[in-house]
Amino acid sequence: MDWVNDVAEYGSKALDYLTENEWAANAVAGAATAGLNYLAAKEEQDFRREEADRAWDRKLHLSEAGTVDGEKYDWSDLANGGLTDGGLISQARKE
Repeated sequence: MDWVNDVAEYGSKALDYLTENEWAANAVAGAATAGLNYLAAKEEQDFRREEADRAWDRKLHLSEAGTVDGEKYDWSDLANGGLTDGGLISQARKE
């Protein structure tokens, strides 16, 4: 376990150096802050990309609403009075 003692010794020397040199401590703190900001921005970017992918998938799923077995059907008759103006709903109301 000699290497543990070596690591502890070098760590102690590094901390002593940072204590004696304020500019070095500021440089280390600035580098750590920049690294953490990068990681936070990367996480935010990944989250937004996943949200955009989910929105795209929902939009794609909704665009396939008139598709049956891979074929598009023309449902315009239903939208243009096929249900109301003399269509199914109007006939049901008469009965």
